[in-house]
Amino acid sequence: MRLGLGIDTGGTYTDSVILDLDTKEIISRSKALTTHDDLLKGIVDSIDGLRSHENIQLVSLSTTLATNSVVEGKGCRVGLLTIGKRIVPDLDVSSIGFVDGEFDMRGNIVTELDEMSATNLLNDMKGKVDSIAICGYLSVRYPEHENRLKGLASEILDVPVVCAHDLTSKLGFKERLNTAVMNASLIPEIIGLISSVKDALVEFDIDAPLMIVKGDGSVMSSDVAMERPIDTIMSGPASSLTGAMNVPGVTDAMVIDIGGTTTDIGMIQNGFVHTLDEGASICGHRTRVHAADICTYGLGGDTGMELVDKRIVFSGRRSIPYCVASSRWPSIHDRIMERRMVSIDDCIFFIHSNGKGPLSLNELKGEMGLSDASLGAMESSGSLIRISLTPTDILAAEGRYGRYDSTASTVMVELIASFNSMTADELIHLAKGSVKGRLLQCIYDYTYHSDDEPMEVFGRVGQAERYKKADITTIIGVGAPSGSWLPDVVDAIGYDLIIPDDFDVRNAVGAICSRVTEYVEIIIRAAPNDFSPDPQCRVYASDDSFYFNGKDEAIEFAKSEGIRIATQKAKASGANEIEIMMKIEEHNIDDKFHGECLFRGADIIVKAFGDPSFGSK
Repeated sequence: MRLGLGIDTGGTYTDSVILDLDTKEIISRSKALTTHDDLLKGIVDSIDGLRSHENIQLVSLSTTLATNSVVEGKGCRVGLLTIGKRIVPDLDVSSIGFVDGEFDMRGNIVTELDEMSATNLLNDMKGKVDSIAICGYLSVRYPEHENRLKGLASEILDVPVVCAHDLTSKLGFKERLNTAVMNASLIPEIIGLISSVKDALVEFDIDAPLMIVKGDGSVMSSDVAMERPIDTIMSGPASSLTGAMNVPGVTDAMVIDIGGTTTDIGMIQNGFVHTLDEGASICGHRTRVHAADICTYGLGGDTGMELVDKRIVFSGRRSIPYCVASSRWPSIHDRIMERRMVSIDDCIFFIHSNGKGPLSLNELKGEMGLSDASLGAMESSGSLIRISLTPTDILAAEGRYGRYDSTASTVMVELIASFNSMTADELIHLAKGSVKGRLLQCIYDYTYHSDDEPMEVFGRVGQAERYKKADITTIIGVGAPSGSWLPDVVDAIGYDLIIPDDFDVRNAVGAICSRVTEYVEIIIRAAPNDFSPDPQCRVYASDDSFYFNGKDEAIEFAKSEGIRIATQKAKASGANEIEIMMKIEEHNIDDKFHGECLFRGADIIVKAFGDPSFGSK
């Protein structure tokens, strides 16, 4: 029996499962609260809750680290060198330098690389940066200048160096610039997390390869992840899609993952995760990151809810449910059970990050004199942790969720209702209708994508009417709250709903069931002045380009080179028994004068995939 350990760090919980990799049977499962200030602690707590840690041959982790770092504007100090164009990225960098050096579209050197200027710029960055990003104009076709500067940077600075052409083969200077900077900013953090996870596995006597889930739902070795952390953007949501793909008999479906913090919506089509070919937009920054077509919405089991004029308003911010807080802090439990609240502002509590508290909203405003703006800033920084009404409390008060102190939720629902001249049943009915309506909005937004009021936090490049065009009539629900909220929602739109077994840990199942997948794009372009039926061609592959006297010879070389490079990348990412898929997109023009179709180029996309290599146990 081959056993694998899948770990998913969600916004609220870190889930772990031990899976029989042959039968896909869950042998053991565990949930622990995610510790945002130290992700490793939540991972260790989750692994510790498993019945056994023996005979594990593979470990796979989906992590929110990269996504959270981008969303929160964190990351290390990045030094940036751009070559050929004086363009600045959308993201902050600590140091930036512009270096002369340029190729034209045919690969001729227009301006020689100014290595002396680059050397001076790099020397000026000593002690000021933790990593270097290098992006040159047309470097996806002609990477020579980027590679030369990488060698210089490695000699002068003892920090990781990232070249844009190593991350994507697609054109788009600004998008590649953002991608390189983002990747460089994440390297130290992902190295720290992976090193810590490996240390934790040693503590549990787990000697197995460690894989990391990528944003397209596939996995890569931890060594590759430390070089390309940007590929882990959307890692967690992508795991829900691969977890849903393991539902027998379903090849096309919309997948809705309702977690504690967010609702993530994506699609599987023809048994594969639907991805963004043009690259994901992350927090408004266009990139060339290959990721699943997922939208993330600020609605989850722990989303804060307020009652304003007998209308539910969602804060979009995570709040600790009363039932959870009452179980964790005796002082909260005592306040709730003794019903000390005399106004609605007494029903919102705060715990300081140093553990002090609780204090009610009234106490913070009255005794401490804090304004709404100050409170908001302290919450955003993590100094204050809010405890308030959430969808989880509504389920607990209704008797449908009993994991924590459901009595606390019942009491608080009664009090909040009374302060608003309502009964508890009326508040529960109103809240349930509001959650249902919000989920329907999310589905509609994902399906048809309105530019007028975009609801998502990040992760979309407007692909309108995906749902309608795909003719999908099935929704798969995963995530702990999905079984409670989705049946009524899906009934309202008339589609089939599947809530799979172990839906509350499907992300962790998806992490350990994912395959290694690598893509390579080889570009063929006909000679600009050769309009013959069989033109001379240039093939752009990896760090080099090659000339051929005819298109057939060029295509055959491009196919074999694409297979070689993709296979090499898949092996480096930890794949075993690699399979190949290939797509050829020719570019032709009509010669109306001669009545011929003339070849002008082709894009050859090679996909290499396989199961991860297992440990020796």
